[in-house]
Amino acid sequence: DLDVRVEAKTSDEMEYITNGFNRMVEDLQTYINRVYKEQINRKDAELNALKMQIQPHYLYNTLDVIRMTALEHQDPVTAELLESLGHQLRFVMGEQQERITLRKELDMLREYFTLMKVRYQGRIALHIHIKKKDEQLLIPKMILQPVVENAVKHGMKEDVKQEVVDVNVARRGESVMIIVIDNGTGMTQEQVDEMMDLLQHSEKRKAREAGHIGIGMQNVYDRIKFSCGETYGFTISSVKGIGTSVTFVLPAEEQTEAAEVTEHAETDDTQR
Repeated sequence: DLDVRVEAKTSDEMEYITNGFNRMVEDLQTYINRVYKEQINRKDAELNALKMQIQPHYLYNTLDVIRMTALEHQDPVTAELLESLGHQLRFVMGEQQERITLRKELDMLREYFTLMKVRYQGRIALHIHIKKKDEQLLIPKMILQPVVENAVKHGMKEDVKQEVVDVNVARRGESVMIIVIDNGTGMTQEQVDEMMDLLQHSEKRKAREAGHIGIGMQNVYDRIKFSCGETYGFTISSVKGIGTSVTFVLPAEEQTEAAEVTEHAETDDTQR
């Protein structure tokens, strides 16, 4: 019973021992309560982690059931869209590491365009230009898709037969440059300057609407600065009526052989 306390009735050595005993019991009670609460919190965290594993697994399986039903009803387009969505959800919800290979990032961009081609009835195309050896470079996860989505959302021309998004990857010394170019509506220089100003000053973003800047663009800009350093990031250039380009400058970080083996194993497991 750690609520027990001894009352000192003398002013000699017994008072000193009594006070020491009371402090010891109090400290022991505090320590036990702290450890007990930490164990409860850890158990709750483990349970939440298990639930988070079950939820996406349930979602993947449900999507697969819908996809198979679409195939049985001879609806291959819907089946393809569901399969693409399932791959994207696995990518977004399943990958925990901050950095992934360019190959994985570009594969998810292709999956995104599978959906967009149906949405815009084939009026949109994605072209990717990258050397095979550069596919294993590591970059922050999910930095290209929000920028491309922004181009599609705000850049589609009503009269153009096909909007093209080009992604070009090239090394420049210790850095890697990724340039995303579209032939959309473009922006004026004033609009570009405003976007860059808002991206660089978070307090201004909170004070007013960010125009063409969505939460995805803001998130990408901030994550690159936080993850890679202030010297890295992206810049925007545009010509009204011609199109827009976004140029990323990132550290050229090579994937280790051990990580590459692990990645291939994960890919095989996902396919199974």
